[in-house]
Amino acid sequence: LKGVGARSLKPSAIEVVPGSGNLLLLSPTPPALLELYAAGTPRGYARLTARHAQPEGLAIAPNGDLYISDEGANGPGLLSVYRCRP
Repeated sequence: LKGVGARSLKPSAIEVVPGSGNLLLLSPTPPALLELYAAGTPRGYARLTARHAQPEGLAIAPNGDLYISDEGANGPGLLSVYRCRP
């Protein structure tokens, strides 16, 4: 939590990472993506940029691509795709 500059998170989505069993946790407050080992201990994190005004949804495609959906707060919603690099 210190890494993303927060005392607490308000998770909105969680996904299992194919192949590793790790978990990805999406938080809109603060906007962040955390990876946890299957046992629940932290592996890493990424603060999300201002592009993600209100991230709420998360999915991982079979090929590893990551999808994040934003409600958009007061603007239009957004679906972002982050391509997996082999």
